[in-house]
Amino acid sequence: MGMYAAAKVYHDGSHYVAIPFIPGHKRKKPGRKGPPSDLFQMIEEREVEERKKLEKQTVKQVFNDISDLKGQDKVDAAVEKLKEYCMPEAKARDMVEKVKENDYRAKVVRKQRFMRKAFLNHFNYFVTFTYDDKKHTAESFKKALIVKLCKLKKKYGWKYAGVWEQSPNDRVHFHGFIYVPEGKMVGDIVVRRDFSLKTHQMQETNVNTYFEERFGRNDFKEIINHKQAYEMGLSYILKYITKSNEKLVYSRGLPMYLISDINEDDELCRMGRDDRKIVLPD
Repeated sequence: MGMYAAAKVYHDGSHYVAIPFIPGHKRKKPGRKGPPSDLFQMIEEREVEERKKLEKQTVKQVFNDISDLKGQDKVDAAVEKLKEYCMPEAKARDMVEKVKENDYRAKVVRKQRFMRKAFLNHFNYFVTFTYDDKKHTAESFKKALIVKLCKLKKKYGWKYAGVWEQSPNDRVHFHGFIYVPEGKMVGDIVVRRDFSLKTHQMQETNVNTYFEERFGRNDFKEIINHKQAYEMGLSYILKYITKSNEKLVYSRGLPMYLISDINEDDELCRMGRDDRKIVLPD
């Protein structure tokens, strides 16, 4: 019976997937073709690299500053702005298209990383935090909440993963998953009814008194052991990754995959580029 040693294993929401370790398989990094022939050539190459770097930074900044347009309209607006910096239109359009593609790829990778961490770590609460103006500003709230979650991780073994949301009225919220080990919940969970300004209906929230006292409004929804319910909470968080460029927040050391030996008998089928990935039974 064959075996794949030290394979990376992650969960994609449907199955466990293994990526076998291939000795000596490394991505090639672009490097200098050869040593410069003289000092002047080295200085010239460095100046060219600096100019290219500055151009890329300028194009990226111009593209990201246009927040009221999307798609091709955003590309066209960025090109027109770069033409004001005396950049040729063809070059500007090519660089903007690359920035747009890289931005899209970065969001896909962020979503993929979050999904793999969420499915692998089995969180048991979907949470929302916001702040009371009498207790915090937006900046102090973001800093204090992460510090508190880090302390709870260290003391009680909590895990967390989430994303910040900047609402239209400039209020900051945190949406995420939390894993609380049995018997390690702080405060009490109290069910309260109030009026939602968003839906204009009465709503029930599961308020944690510990976080309410220190920060303000919060909602701890227990995640039932059901795949569809888990995916609904996940999709709710993922939409904020697409809407904004807010940084994702994870507890330190939260794994995205496991390292395990895989028997060949456990292989259901192959997938991915060059069929490198192995789909495993649940």
